[in-house]
Amino acid sequence: MIIDEIQKAPHLIAALKQEVDERPGKGRFLITGSSDVFSQSTVSESLAGRIANLQLSSLTVGEQLGTSPQFLSYCRTNQFPDMLSSCSKEMVVGYALQGGYPEVIMLPPQVRGLWMQQYVDTLLTHDMVHIAAIERQAVMRQLVTTVASYSSKALNISQIAGALGISRPTLHAYCSYLEQLYLFTRIPSYTQTEYAKVGKLETWFALDSGLLASVLKWEFGTVMQDADQAGKLMETFVFHELFVQLSLQHDYTLYRYRDHEKHEIDFLLEKDDQLVGLEVKAGETVRSDDFKHMLWFRDSIAKKPFVGIVLYCGNQVLSFGPSLWAVPISAFWS
Repeated sequence: MIIDEIQKAPHLIAALKQEVDERPGKGRFLITGSSDVFSQSTVSESLAGRIANLQLSSLTVGEQLGTSPQFLSYCRTNQFPDMLSSCSKEMVVGYALQGGYPEVIMLPPQVRGLWMQQYVDTLLTHDMVHIAAIERQAVMRQLVTTVASYSSKALNISQIAGALGISRPTLHAYCSYLEQLYLFTRIPSYTQTEYAKVGKLETWFALDSGLLASVLKWEFGTVMQDADQAGKLMETFVFHELFVQLSLQHDYTLYRYRDHEKHEIDFLLEKDDQLVGLEVKAGETVRSDDFKHMLWFRDSIAKKPFVGIVLYCGNQVLSFGPSLWAVPISAFWS
């Protein structure tokens, strides 16, 4: 049995628990929803031990082209093909602005932007009521734009709360609601111990780069000329590609690294016997200097084999030393 939009009928959760307890059997029910039903205050059952949760993202480029994901396999073996699918800044920006919502992939940019803005409005006016009673809808709309502008960064809670005229606890709650609607998510900062994670700022990302661009009203010509927009858009795009592949292969954990001495690595992938650092570059050339933070991290922090990768908009896989690579972003769908 398939039950769609389960968040509109949360009372069914208790009935599902009783049913699966009385007649065990895997795969009997598929329940879907555009928001997280288990975050609702009216739902007291978690179905823990009875359910597997899968978060479906919008489509990756590989899914649109019909190719199988290989990027994490390349990272795992520390080996990349000499040549990958053609890649350019124009191509990557185009894919990133398009995003992965199936309904809009073939639409022209203006219509695509309108669809995405209406999609967000529908989530806030209709789906939000199943999560919480929001009295200040205008604030929620402002917050979507604000959090989108922080994609690939840590939120400045005090500044945002002051600008929106709400308290810090209310802001935290509202941001949580945006996560439950699957518009945004966050990744933790990398630390060497669990204890050190306490108080570390998390990095927020829009879950679809096309939606990010539509909310912020970014256009192709502007992004191509604006380094800040291009960098933020491409980091969000790469995050989405990583997020999907990591949801299929669970041996890596995703982090971001940033410290008080301004050492930064865009993404860190960690598994038991390896660390992979990823830097995202919007340009079509790579220099040795682009690896400086990863070299510092390898020599000062990493306690296991380290692979450093600069993802860029060129066509060639280039070696910059042992376990240091410049790799086209097209590796995600080649």
